[in-house]
Amino acid sequence: MTVTRSLTLIDPLVITDWQPFIALLVDQRATKLLHASSEDLEVFWHRFGQMPEPMIDTQVLAAFTGRALSCGLAALVAETLQLTLDKTESRTDWLARPLSGR
Repeated sequence: MTVTRSLTLIDPLVITDWQPFIALLVDQRATKLLHASSEDLEVFWHRFGQMPEPMIDTQVLAAFTGRALSCGLAALVAETLQLTLDKTESRTDWLARPLSGR
């Protein structure tokens, strides 16, 4: 079995055609991993009338394994994979344009 992984950052302010994104939301071949997804799911439903399927919320999954429901992604990754996530952009003003090229 071949597993393909990709990470994509989407700048919603420049997109005019959302059809490819909507197609990804419902693509049964691509499992969507989200963390603490309630606000994202609200946007997906209200904007597109679609929910991501199949989808795993890693925060909810972590709670099923005994971690706190408020477990952050960086803490979860550090605990389970012994990796430290770069949190440099965690307080970035994502509304400021242009976005950094880093």
